[in-house]
Amino acid sequence: RNSIESFANSEYAQRWGAFLRHPKLHELLAKHGKKLIFMPHANATPYIEAFALPLTIEVATAEQTSIQKLFSRSVALITDYTSVAFEFAVLRRPVFYYQFDRASFYGGNHNWREGYFSDERDGFGPVSLNQDDLLMQIQGFLENGARPESKYLARMEHAMPDVDGRSC
Repeated sequence: RNSIESFANSEYAQRWGAFLRHPKLHELLAKHGKKLIFMPHANATPYIEAFALPLTIEVATAEQTSIQKLFSRSVALITDYTSVAFEFAVLRRPVFYYQFDRASFYGGNHNWREGYFSDERDGFGPVSLNQDDLLMQIQGFLENGARPESKYLARMEHAMPDVDGRSC
């Protein structure tokens, strides 16, 4: 119980929870007939209650969900730093990077370091450092018919040029 409370007080849980509960997000999803499926990292799954998710969000876990089926029916991905973004590039679907903790994430408070791939320069969708920007990016995407912007589509095609329809 203490570990769940501790996790709930972390910046990670606070920021993702606030975004996932945000009224504007749910208003956009309803207006455009979309559903949000939240698939936390396996390390966060035991702490799912810390996010205090509304009932309108479906929770998917790796143990219960076929990731391939989930990806095949998704129009976009919202993530922070995951390499799953490359699967979405193969599918030609945009990625929304929510990196509110970018400075500390790459500043030594995490075990990752920046590499050759820059989300800003090479990524498959916009990078948002705050919730308001992320919501604005999602709104624009939905109002554009849930299609990727041409510059991000070009990046997907450049990074994953040989899409033959038989990848899994």
